[in-house]
Amino acid sequence: MGSNFFKSKKNLVTFILSICIVVAIVATVLLVVLIKSPKPEYVTARKDNFEVYYDKNGIDKGIAIKKYVGTAGNGMINVPETITISGNKYIVTELSDNAFSGVINDELTAIDQLNLPDTIVKIGDNAFEKLLALTTLHIKGTVENYGSNLFKDSGIKNITIDNFTAGYKVDTFNNIVGGLDKLNIGNIVGNINDFSEDFALNFTTKELHLGNGIEDATMFRPIIEKIETLSYDVSTTLFSQNLLNSSQLKNLYVNGSVKNITSETLANVANKAKLTIENIYLGESFDTISAGAFAGFTALKNIYLTRLSYNVNLDALKGVSGVKFNFVANGNVSLTISAGETTALSATFTQSFNEFNKVTAISILNGITEIQSNALANIANEAHVTFATNSTVTEIKAGAFGTKELHFHGPSSGTLYNRLCQSSDFAANVKTYNGEEK
Repeated sequence: MGSNFFKSKKNLVTFILSICIVVAIVATVLLVVLIKSPKPEYVTARKDNFEVYYDKNGIDKGIAIKKYVGTAGNGMINVPETITISGNKYIVTELSDNAFSGVINDELTAIDQLNLPDTIVKIGDNAFEKLLALTTLHIKGTVENYGSNLFKDSGIKNITIDNFTAGYKVDTFNNIVGGLDKLNIGNIVGNINDFSEDFALNFTTKELHLGNGIEDATMFRPIIEKIETLSYDVSTTLFSQNLLNSSQLKNLYVNGSVKNITSETLANVANKAKLTIENIYLGESFDTISAGAFAGFTALKNIYLTRLSYNVNLDALKGVSGVKFNFVANGNVSLTISAGETTALSATFTQSFNEFNKVTAISILNGITEIQSNALANIANEAHVTFATNSTVTEIKAGAFGTKELHFHGPSSGTLYNRLCQSSDFAANVKTYNGEEK
C-alpha cells in the first residue's frame, strides 16, 4: 500500500484492535453519562405564593412561575430570583401564560405594583391580563421573549424596562386600558437592526423616558409623534430632521454626559418638535449654557435648571423670546456670567430668571463691559458680587444694584476700582469690599 505501517498483517491487526478499543471506551463513557443523567420529569408544585412548573431532575434549567396564588398583601409583589424546593434552589426564569391573570378576585385586582427580577428571560401571553389595579411594573432583567397582549384589559400606568430587547411581538403592549402614563426604557440590548416600529404603532403613553445608553431610538418614532413628554440623552440620534412626521411634544427632559449645552447640543431636535416644545428641563450634568443654546424653539416658555450653580452666557436666550429660567432645586444659587456678542449685563437678562432673589453669588467674567441700571436690583440681599481680577467693566449705571447691601470682591486698584469708588450707588450698596467693611 506504499506505507511501512501496513507491511505486515500483524501491524494491520494491531491497528484495527486499537480502533475498536477506542470506540469501546467512548461508548462506555456515553453510556455512563446517559445512565447518570435522568430523563426530564416536569412537575407542578405550590411554593409560597406561587404555583410553579419545573424539571425536578434539572436544577440548572430554571423554574417557571405558572400562577400567582397568594394575596395582594400591601399591593406590591416582588417576584423572587430563586425558589427552593426540597432543598434544591431553582432560578426563576419565566412567567408562564396568564401567570397573574385568569381567575380574577379581590386579592388579584388589589395588586398595584410588580417587580420582576433580573433572572426573568421569558414572559408568556396575557401574563398580567385584567389586573385593573396594577399601576407599576419594573422588569429588571433582559427578557428575550415577550408574549402577546401582556396587559390586556389591565390598568397598568407605568412600565420600566431596564434592558429592552427585540423579543417583543407586535401586540405585546396592546389593549392597555387608558394607555400608559410613563414608559421608561433604560437600555437597548441587541442589534439595532433587529428592532422595528411595529410594536409602537398601537402603543399609547403620555411620557417616554429613554436611558443614557440608547444611541438610536428610531423604533420609538410612532410613540414620540403622539406623546407630550420625552426624556432622552443628547447623544441619541432619534431627532433627525426627517424622523418626525408630526409632533405633540411639549416637555423635553435633556440628559447626557456633556456639561455644556451649546447651539449644537439640541441641533438634532426635529424642526417639527421645535415648533411645539414649551418646557425644557436640563439634567444635572449640564452646568454651562452657551450663546444660542435654544435658538429655533419658537414655542419655548420655560427652561428648568436642576443645579444650584451655572455658567450662563449673556446671549443664552438668543433666538427665542419671552423665555424664563426657573430654579428647580431648593437652596442658594450661584451664577457665573460671561459675555457673548452682548457685553452689557442688563435688567432684561436678570429678569429672565424667575426668583432671581435666590442668587446669593454672582461672578462677572472678563468681556462684560457694562452693568446697566437695575441689572442686579433683584439679587438676594447681602449677595456676593465678584469681578475678575483684570475686569473689563468700565461703566456701572446708576441704580445698577438697586437698594441691596452687597459684598463685593474684585481688584483693589485700577479702572474698575476707581469707577466703583466714584459711584454713589456703590457707596450705598457696598457692605464689604474684599472682606473689609466700607
